[in-house]
Amino acid sequence: MPEMSEEQAGELVLGVLDDEVRMLVERRMLDEPEFRRSVDFWSRRLMPLLDRVPRVTPPATVWAAIRSRLGDTMPSGSRRQAEGVWINIAPGARLKMLHVDPATGERTGLMRMEPGSSVPEHNHPEAEACFVLEGIVNIDGQDYSAGDYTIAYAGTRHEAIRSTAGGLVYLHWSALSAAA
Repeated sequence: MPEMSEEQAGELVLGVLDDEVRMLVERRMLDEPEFRRSVDFWSRRLMPLLDRVPRVTPPATVWAAIRSRLGDTMPSGSRRQAEGVWINIAPGARLKMLHVDPATGERTGLMRMEPGSSVPEHNHPEAEACFVLEGIVNIDGQDYSAGDYTIAYAGTRHEAIRSTAGGLVYLHWSALSAAA
């Protein structure tokens, strides 16, 4: 396996690695605790920068033209349960990115909360949809259980998200939606 750099840890967090390299980097995270710590470091360092970058959504026709020139037919993507890595976002709370589209800013992930964990209060510059898959999660003072859905609209602030019993939440948001 070729030597993978610190740069790749940051590229993984940003979601700009192609599928083959991403799978190699994620496998390395599973095998090497030091590299996993590097990815955690880059996650904490890079994610707050999204709020500082002016949000610009290119017209859909531009991205379609780029894909056409590259001969990209946009095959469907998939991720198996054993694939991907969990990144610590707060004590007892981890995030696993399922999909990141750097062109549109669209992101999909899973958040696993251990019993008694919480995610600190935070702002939402973009809308974020939350669907509880397992357990019970308290969002803005309301308990949500498996099958419940809520959305935090752009410009709102979440109180701390808590889970006394633990939970698994499907998240979907677009880092560029606030520009519209």
